[in-house]
Amino acid sequence: MEPHTTSQIHAPRRKRLKIATACLRCRRRKVKCDGVRPACGACRRSHEEADCIYENGAAVREPGLARFSDESRAAPRVPNAPIQPFLEAAKDYAYPGLCSGLGASTAPERTIPSAIHPLQLNRSPSEPHGEDSMNGIIGDPARTREVYGSSSASSFIQQIQTAINFKLGIAHQITGELKAIPRSRSPCPQTSLSNCEEPTLFLLPPKGLADGLIGAYWDNNWALYPVINRRKIETIYDSLWTSPTSANYPLIPMSIINICFAIGCHYSNLLSPKDRMGTSDDFYGRAKRLYQKTGDIPSYERVTCLLLFAIYLQSTKHVFQCWMTVGKAIRMAQSLGVHLPESTIYLESVRDREYKRRIWHCCVWLDRVLSSTLGRPGMIPKWLFNSVPLPSMIDDEFFETQDIGSPIRPDGQPCIMAGAVKAMELYQILDEVLVDLYLNPNDSEDTKRRLIRILEIDSKLQMWNRALPEHLQLGATATRDFLVERQATVLRARFLHARILLFRPALISYCVRGGSTSGTELFDANNSSLAEAMLPECSRICFRVAQELIEIYDRHLSRQNALGPLPNWWYSVLYVYNATMMILVERFLEAKDGIVKDPKAYQAWHAALRVLKCYSMVGDSAKRCVALLEILCERFSLDQPERFSQQQQNEISQDWDSLLAMSNPFTANDAGIPPFSFDDFIWSDAMPAEAMLTDGPIEPRM
Repeated sequence: MEPHTTSQIHAPRRKRLKIATACLRCRRRKVKCDGVRPACGACRRSHEEADCIYENGAAVREPGLARFSDESRAAPRVPNAPIQPFLEAAKDYAYPGLCSGLGASTAPERTIPSAIHPLQLNRSPSEPHGEDSMNGIIGDPARTREVYGSSSASSFIQQIQTAINFKLGIAHQITGELKAIPRSRSPCPQTSLSNCEEPTLFLLPPKGLADGLIGAYWDNNWALYPVINRRKIETIYDSLWTSPTSANYPLIPMSIINICFAIGCHYSNLLSPKDRMGTSDDFYGRAKRLYQKTGDIPSYERVTCLLLFAIYLQSTKHVFQCWMTVGKAIRMAQSLGVHLPESTIYLESVRDREYKRRIWHCCVWLDRVLSSTLGRPGMIPKWLFNSVPLPSMIDDEFFETQDIGSPIRPDGQPCIMAGAVKAMELYQILDEVLVDLYLNPNDSEDTKRRLIRILEIDSKLQMWNRALPEHLQLGATATRDFLVERQATVLRARFLHARILLFRPALISYCVRGGSTSGTELFDANNSSLAEAMLPECSRICFRVAQELIEIYDRHLSRQNALGPLPNWWYSVLYVYNATMMILVERFLEAKDGIVKDPKAYQAWHAALRVLKCYSMVGDSAKRCVALLEILCERFSLDQPERFSQQQQNEISQDWDSLLAMSNPFTANDAGIPPFSFDDFIWSDAMPAEAMLTDGPIEPRM
């Protein structure tokens, strides 16, 4: 009778599976669905790329849970001996924690009440859940916050589980219900301030200073890199001075608030320029200690905290620490599945969707900026840049009422997120410049091919510039507040910096061929190729762009406090130094050829030195840039043009070769030029001043 009883049990289950577990695509097309996961047979046959999405109503799920519990207890009575080990494994997947590994022979029987809420099935992330560094997770992947790709051993095990469950006609309801839980909502235990041993970490600055620092962060940094859940952090921040239970706040939000203070110090006029670095370093140290007390359980808040650490560390001497922090943030974000296409992410609120997008693209941005600055390969491959769409132009206040992004908010005001989105678009184009023209291992590529690529990328830059919303165009006549004005100025500065980097290889090629500012030596209409005719024009564009960039800084930077509607000071030093190097080349060509000087080049040179000397109040890297530029100017006697009429031709050639070496790491053979490379300038704080200007060894700062 038992075989007959078994067949009676299996038949209705299979019939129910055909309806209850059909994926949404099959339901819409009204086709037969076999319920296999992650992609059913019908969708695979129709060449659908995305995994299937299953929707389970409570009325369907709860009876299934109860029925599965009953059948699991009755499973040992099935007289099919070969299937018994697989059934035990299936029970382990359905109830993680019953055994510590796959294939354990003893596991206590446990039932799940039919009315249990799905979130109650999640094991605390602090508890072991059968993970293995090489094999991935051994238990049910749906019960961990981390994501494992199709090549992982855990994914293979899950596919085997799905096949077994389909064969036995069980467990689909459990798996479907668990997978319907968004990973971002799974509980994550947090340590509170009341459990912390260091009472000094609880100290807060005076309310007036704190408001000024957090406000400076929101207006200057968050408006460009909006990775924080602003509403949540503002709610916690506002209650710190009013709530009697503020000591019970989790440490991660408190760490985020302190790192916001640290970043805000760089923009606040409440602090003198000489006090900003020391004060911000104190807040960063507190934020770091708070973070270290929470462990390393993956969460979106921890990724956000690491990204903010990396943004702050860019202003310090800790190059290696910044590099490693960005890598850790990227790895944690990937373990949470932030990089996955949205077709595989379950339905969620607009707020959750947008913050996932912001987090991922901030990871992409920091990865590309640091890899290009340090000349190292990035962690994120190019094909993953747009695996997640760019954030929408929706400000946080309109998450509940706006679904489609727009440069203008529903209340008629400019959208703050528009500036951040356009900046992300620009960085994707800048990545093409860096990868194709600077990091390309094929250094022998001929000039024609490089010029073609330069023209293609410049076309993209011009399209990006023309597509800017009106309120983000520098010089718009409409009245704007400081925040919108700063976004427009920052975008213009970054656009000009990208064009300098784009045309710089063409300028170097032109100089190597013995070019002049007039371009008459190379260009012969009868004998020159189009590529040769383009080189002097690319050089002139590079000079004009550099002059405009320096003029923007000279016009907007306050000499009293080194503030203004401009990029972060550490990026500003890089941008201005890069532009000044182009002006140095232009002035050298003028002096070399003995032609009339361009007054704009002369004015731009001295304006750049004024800007860098102003930034010297907040960062030593600017001091080093000024010192190096003045050494080069004196070395090439740019302020003494009569020297060129007296010196020998071989001396001119020697100086010319030295100037061209600016595009490559300097050699230590010439005592007059320090062993320093262009890309090192943003990190020049890592080098002591005396070592930078001598041939002595450079001691690393620990």
